[in-house]
Amino acid sequence: MESRANQIHFVFVGRLKDTQLLLSTLSNPTMQDRLQDFTQHATIILQKQACQVQSVDGQRLKSDFTGLSWHSICDKNSILYGAVTDKDYPDDLCSQFLRQLIGQLYDKSIELRRDPQSQETLRELQQHKGIVHELHQRYRDSRNIDKSLQALQAIDKAQGFMQQNIASMIQNRQQMFDIESKSGDLRDTASKFKSQSKKMERMARLKQMQMKVIFALLAVTGLVLLYYFMF
Repeated sequence: MESRANQIHFVFVGRLKDTQLLLSTLSNPTMQDRLQDFTQHATIILQKQACQVQSVDGQRLKSDFTGLSWHSICDKNSILYGAVTDKDYPDDLCSQFLRQLIGQLYDKSIELRRDPQSQETLRELQQHKGIVHELHQRYRDSRNIDKSLQALQAIDKAQGFMQQNIASMIQNRQQMFDIESKSGDLRDTASKFKSQSKKMERMARLKQMQMKVIFALLAVTGLVLLYYFMF
């Protein structure tokens, strides 16, 4: 018999508007005797969640019941997706399972995309239990999946570092461009100042020469007048 450790036992999808179970399936056949309890408690979870003032898209909830963990996520259309696992089953892994379930159901179900609140959605989702079984097969051994998840997280972390380094390089380059631009402005200012200084120096020399010429003319004029009056 297959070990129960780290298993997903029961999966359900419900609508908060009328607390209607749209889809439910027993993922672990060894727990057939608890199917009725699972179904009843899934309905209770729907009723409790429906009483909330506002359901947050993507909000993850977790509770314990009869020694098992109950995980659930609500989407933007107030559809609740839940899974019952052993307590040792990783929370992040179960959330990933539920998010993939959401994506695949929306991808396969035309009615779910068109009108999640219709009765047609209820009938159509019953035909997509195979999606749940396929995902359950993929997530059956949480240890192997957990290793894959860790590898993906490591890749995401490395990508994050790369993006930070690239952003830092771009910022440093922009700062370098700013410094070069400011240096260019300073060079232009210094060049203009130097040009103006030379111009002012030439003007000062010209004025000084003009004063000398004026003094010389005055002196000559004075000598001429003195000579005229004396002789």
